Amino acid sequence: MLTEIIKTLQNYQAVIQKQIGDFHVHLSDTEKAHIVTNYLKGVTIKNLGLQYNQSEELIEMVLRNNHIEIVSNELPEPPRKTYARKSSKFKRR
Repeated sequence: MLTEIIKTLQNYQAVIQKQIGDFHVHLSDTEKAHIVTNYLKGVTIKNLGLQYNQSEELIEMVLRNNHIEIVSNELPEPPRKTYARKSSKFKRR
Protein backbone atom coordinates (compact mmCIF):
# COMPACT_ATOMS: atom_id res chain seq x y z
CA MET A 1 0.00 0.00 0.00
CA LEU A 2 2.81 2.39 0.89
CA THR A 3 4.59 1.69 -2.39
CA GLU A 4 1.43 2.59 -4.33
CA ILE A 5 1.20 5.93 -2.53
CA ILE A 6 4.86 6.65 -3.27
CA LYS A 7 4.41 5.82 -6.96
CA THR A 8 1.33 8.05 -7.14
CA LEU A 9 3.20 10.94 -5.52
CA GLN A 10 6.14 10.47 -7.90
CA ASN A 11 3.76 10.59 -10.86
CA TYR A 12 2.21 13.81 -9.58
CA GLN A 13 5.67 15.26 -9.03
CA ALA A 14 6.59 14.50 -12.65
CA VAL A 15 3.41 16.16 -13.91
CA ILE A 16 3.95 19.24 -11.75
CA GLN A 17 7.57 19.58 -12.88
CA LYS A 18 6.47 19.49 -16.52
CA GLN A 19 3.99 22.31 -15.87
CA ILE A 20 6.49 24.40 -13.92
CA GLY A 21 9.41 23.52 -16.21
CA ASP A 22 8.74 26.54 -18.45
CA PHE A 23 9.55 28.98 -15.65
CA HIS A 24 12.96 29.30 -14.09
CA VAL A 25 12.89 30.75 -10.62
CA HIS A 26 16.29 32.40 -10.37
CA LEU A 27 16.74 35.98 -11.59
CA SER A 28 20.05 37.79 -11.63
CA ASP A 29 20.44 41.20 -10.03
CA THR A 30 20.69 42.86 -13.45
CA GLU A 31 17.44 41.18 -14.57
CA LYS A 32 15.73 42.40 -11.40
CA ALA A 33 17.01 45.93 -12.03
CA HIS A 34 15.74 45.79 -15.63
CA ILE A 35 12.34 44.58 -14.42
CA VAL A 36 12.07 47.52 -12.00
CA THR A 37 13.24 50.01 -14.64
CA ASN A 38 10.86 48.71 -17.30
CA TYR A 39 7.92 48.65 -14.88
CA LEU A 40 8.57 52.27 -13.95
CA LYS A 41 8.62 53.10 -17.67
CA GLY A 42 5.09 51.68 -17.99
CA VAL A 43 5.54 48.07 -19.08
CA THR A 44 2.81 45.88 -17.60
CA ILE A 45 3.52 43.01 -15.23
CA LYS A 46 2.04 40.58 -17.73
CA ASN A 47 4.41 41.76 -20.46
CA LEU A 48 7.39 41.64 -18.10
CA GLY A 49 6.49 38.06 -17.23
CA LEU A 50 6.43 37.15 -20.91
CA GLN A 51 9.68 38.99 -21.59
CA TYR A 52 11.60 37.29 -18.77
CA ASN A 53 9.74 33.96 -18.99
CA GLN A 54 8.52 34.30 -15.40
CA SER A 55 5.18 34.17 -13.65
CA GLU A 56 3.36 37.40 -12.88
CA GLU A 57 3.56 36.56 -9.18
CA LEU A 58 7.37 36.44 -9.32
CA ILE A 59 7.50 39.78 -11.15
CA GLU A 60 5.24 41.32 -8.48
CA MET A 61 7.46 39.88 -5.77
CA VAL A 62 10.56 41.45 -7.35
CA LEU A 63 8.79 44.82 -7.52
CA ARG A 64 7.53 44.63 -3.93
CA ASN A 65 10.99 43.64 -2.68
CA ASN A 66 12.28 46.83 -4.30
CA HIS A 67 9.57 48.87 -2.55
CA ILE A 68 7.64 49.54 -5.77
CA GLU A 69 3.90 49.98 -5.39
CA ILE A 70 1.84 47.86 -7.77
CA VAL A 71 -0.68 49.99 -9.64
CA SER A 72 -2.94 49.51 -12.61
CA ASN A 73 -1.44 50.66 -15.91
CA GLU A 74 -4.84 51.26 -17.46
CA LEU A 75 -5.83 54.80 -18.26
CA PRO A 76 -8.74 56.12 -16.21
CA GLU A 77 -11.94 56.97 -17.98
CA PRO A 78 -12.42 60.68 -18.59
CA PRO A 79 -15.01 62.27 -16.32
CA ARG A 80 -18.46 62.66 -17.78
CA LYS A 81 -19.70 66.15 -18.37
CA THR A 82 -22.62 67.05 -16.22
CA TYR A 83 -24.85 69.91 -17.06
CA ALA A 84 -26.68 71.88 -14.46
CA ARG A 85 -30.38 72.01 -15.06
CA LYS A 86 -31.62 75.52 -15.55
CA SER A 87 -34.46 76.52 -13.35
CA SER A 88 -37.13 78.59 -15.01
CA LYS A 89 -38.64 81.65 -13.44
CA PHE A 90 -42.06 80.53 -14.41
CA LYS A 91 -43.68 77.61 -12.73
CA ARG A 92 -46.42 75.63 -14.32
CA ARG A 93 -49.76 75.60 -12.63
